[in-house]
Amino acid sequence: MNHDTHLFFTRCHWLYVQGVRRAIRERLSAIYGDDWWSRGVLLALPEAVCQRIRKEAERTPGVEPHTLLDVSHFGRIVSQHHRTAFADAFTDSQRAFRDFGRLMAARNRWAHIQSISPAQAGQAADLMRQILTALRCAEALEIADMIQNIPDQPVDATEELFTPESEPTDADFDRANPASALWQLWHQAHSYLALEKEVALSSLINGRQEWANVNIRIHNTAPDSEDWPCVHFMSVVLKVPGIRLHDEFNRHRLPITLGELAPGQMHEIEIAFPAKQLLIAEFVISGQVNAGKLFQFQQRANLPGEVISTLQTEFANRLSSIAVTDAVKNVLDAIATITPDIKFADVIQVRQSLANLSAGIDEKRGQIELLSREFHLGRESFLGQRLREIMLALVDFNSKVSELDAAIGNTDLALISQSASDLQQIQLSVLRVEDAIRAITDDG
Repeated sequence: MNHDTHLFFTRCHWLYVQGVRRAIRERLSAIYGDDWWSRGVLLALPEAVCQRIRKEAERTPGVEPHTLLDVSHFGRIVSQHHRTAFADAFTDSQRAFRDFGRLMAARNRWAHIQSISPAQAGQAADLMRQILTALRCAEALEIADMIQNIPDQPVDATEELFTPESEPTDADFDRANPASALWQLWHQAHSYLALEKEVALSSLINGRQEWANVNIRIHNTAPDSEDWPCVHFMSVVLKVPGIRLHDEFNRHRLPITLGELAPGQMHEIEIAFPAKQLLIAEFVISGQVNAGKLFQFQQRANLPGEVISTLQTEFANRLSSIAVTDAVKNVLDAIATITPDIKFADVIQVRQSLANLSAGIDEKRGQIELLSREFHLGRESFLGQRLREIMLALVDFNSKVSELDAAIGNTDLALISQSASDLQQIQLSVLRVEDAIRAITDDG
């Protein structure tokens, strides 16, 4: 960075704290009403922490309660109320808890004036942006602008943000120390249902795109023993969510019921689909051990990285090259030029500029639709759903731009300001979806 790293982190962290505090207050208020502080915050924090907060409130009478929240409180509150108030923002509560913990560790370094490298500051800032985006906080856009103005910094392995160990949940404790034989039974039987995959890319078929043949082998690895009677699976089913098999190349339709699977036995099946569809291929096998489905076990498996890494890189690069967020930002930048003393000629120029930018956004939507088709991202797949959300957001965005055009013609500054705020929220929605896509392709 060509500027003070500590100052950059300070500015980003201040925006991060303000946004998360406000989001916590708004979301808990929507659930608990006026009791949001007592039921939403104090019940989520240890008593010792609550006592410190009460003392701070006594020293500063009249202060807004949410301003007393510290970054060390964020993860606990979100985890405690994940299902009721934060599930839409963070699909994985444990991952969110770890991310809040990483930023708390970075804050502690910053607070004690310890060394923070430019790469670490940039990494922390982007994580702050992701969390704020997930919570639909406008501060995410300010941090994104700040990040864009700094050069990329290589991250050395020793420079990664420290990740503290997350606190174990009650469920984790129970699993680590099973209190009953039922958990042991489930864990052992679950491990017996095994899945193996082999992938072979075929040549072009009838002049069409490359296809993939995936050989699936499903084993029951349980020992054949009378002492363990519930390992004979009465029925095994294979599913590949989001993928439709072509009849001309497959004898089966999904899901595929494979029948019984006794200890030591194996089912083998080959399925074929377009090679680029390997990007979303997730194989799910379910095995039930009695007709009443009292015990039903499931295993999920993605293709290994060496098979789909090239596809992931291609998909990520193609999506990035469409530059959706840049196009949306250009519209908001054009709106920002409108002031009370704007001249009539400038109004005409702004309206023409918005018309051109709106046409560009329609073009971006078409490019995303083509990308979805090329990778065969059906609506049932995670990536297909996310791309569809971006396309719908862009349709909504252009609809708002059309409404805005009339307001600009009348120089209605109040309506222009409200429209700009609405468009910002749509921009946050697009950023949020792109973060979700980036996370799943990175994890793959």
